[in-house]
Amino acid sequence: MADEEPGRPIWITILAVAGILAVIFALGISVFQLATRGSDRVSEITAGLGGLFERNERIILSVDESAINSKDEVTLFVEHRNKSADQNGVYVALIDCDEEATAILNDEEVACNEEIGLGEETPESFTVAMQTENLRYTDIPVIVRYVGEDNFVETDTLLTIVNTDIASTPEEDETADEDETVDKETDDEVVTDTEDSEEATPQYVTVKRYGGRYSDPNGTPDLQLSVTESGIIRNGNFRERSEVQESDRAAVSFTISNAGTKETGTWYFIALLPTGETYYFRSDNQENLLPGDRIEYILAFDDIEGNRETELYLYADPTDSMTELSETNNVDEAVYYVR
Repeated sequence: MADEEPGRPIWITILAVAGILAVIFALGISVFQLATRGSDRVSEITAGLGGLFERNERIILSVDESAINSKDEVTLFVEHRNKSADQNGVYVALIDCDEEATAILNDEEVACNEEIGLGEETPESFTVAMQTENLRYTDIPVIVRYVGEDNFVETDTLLTIVNTDIASTPEEDETADEDETVDKETDDEVVTDTEDSEEATPQYVTVKRYGGRYSDPNGTPDLQLSVTESGIIRNGNFRERSEVQESDRAAVSFTISNAGTKETGTWYFIALLPTGETYYFRSDNQENLLPGDRIEYILAFDDIEGNRETELYLYADPTDSMTELSETNNVDEAVYYVR
């Protein structure tokens, strides 16, 4: 018979059992310590998380329309969130413009970049009007600051001042034969169509303007749609018109901006076009907008319904897919007099 394998020495077994008992004892001590300090530790963790997720003190500056005509007055609304009840300080506003612009704040002319006091109490609102001279579109940041005894809070919003006395495109001979070759501008190139090519309707072109402001993860986006002008497309260029003919290729110029404090993600807009048979148009998905960003559009279409006054309706984010500071500023209309 083969020899049996010798058994494991008894001292190895004794050490193994002792090691297990030591581990169990150490775990028991740790559990006891956690139990006696548990409430303090939980309080520390809770306080830490509270500080992590607590919304910071900030000022929200909003406006019903971010694109306004030169000389027109607009109202800006102010909200100071998470302000300490015992904090003392003053509010100031300034308009970041250049010497070629005239600025009016609360019905008084002010110098560009001059700090204007708004008082010690949070101002519910204030008014701004701008007059520009040389450019059709001018971006004007409006800044509000709160200067406290031991804190400083600042925010801004971007106003687009539209000078309707300046053409949006270089002037061309408007009496030119409309059957000539038509150039349609795109963002990056000019595409030429001959009269035999089939022209899509409707069609839109865009230009994105960057506000460059930080997206607050605890903030809220706010899409804001503003119709600038109704008009026509003539020789490939947008022309402002309130009266159009049935044979015209009608168009509307409008802007959609993010007046909130958080980026929008993707979204889209719709248009209800006043054609012979009412046309419902849905855009492609649009770019993410950071706070202060905007997109300028020109939307053109054929077959406008004639012999009456008619309206075109535009709606940004029509399904309310995002929570916004305001839903009432997502809609606007353009009016045409068709003859």
